[in-house]
Amino acid sequence: MAYRTLTRRDEPTNIYNQIRLLDVYASNSAAVAGAIRIGLHNLCYQSAALERQVKEKSRQNKSYVEYAQRLQIRVWEMMEQLRQSKLRALQLQAELQSKRVSATGSRQRRQRRNGKKHKPHGSEYWEGR
Repeated sequence: MAYRTLTRRDEPTNIYNQIRLLDVYASNSAAVAGAIRIGLHNLCYQSAALERQVKEKSRQNKSYVEYAQRLQIRVWEMMEQLRQSKLRALQLQAELQSKRVSATGSRQRRQRRNGKKHKPHGSEYWEGR
């Protein structure tokens, strides 16, 4: 509507004015087309940049997920090793305690067989005083 009223008001009276008006419209259209082309070029550039960023983030996320999975497996392995080490330490401790008890018992039996009394550790020091 506004365009029609504009053309009626600006309607040229002769062919020269019509050509000049068409030239202005064409020039404006060319300028608008150029601006649109530049805008589209910028949008394409930004789109490509965003696509590269998305691919990079996706690659990083995939790498992170793979790393986290490997790390979790390593943590589980280390926890299992720690559990086995603790179990082995407890077994060795029990064996050592068992050997101490059996060694102490056999020493006491030998001493009784030989007629010696069992003296607690350090009792020799107090007997001499």
